[in-house]
Amino acid sequence: MKTTQLINKLFNDNNFVGNDIFNYEYEGFSFEHNMLLYYSRLAKKTPNKAGYFVTFWRKEDKVNRSFDESDKFDFLIVNIVD
Repeated sequence: MKTTQLINKLFNDNNFVGNDIFNYEYEGFSFEHNMLLYYSRLAKKTPNKAGYFVTFWRKEDKVNRSFDESDKFDFLIVNIVD
């Protein structure tokens, strides 16, 4: 995974928490660093327009749900590898 290598360089003492199997296409995973929880996603280059696209959601009862204030994480990281 491209983003795992990048995160390991930037946060060399991170504690891997787990892969997000529902966001595999976006290399979704979470990790802890300095007692903070991070969610990470890879932005994908859009094929027909200039720019990138990324999603942040969670699966609940087989339905996609947006994150809200009840989700217990500190930061969302969007990785762009070009």
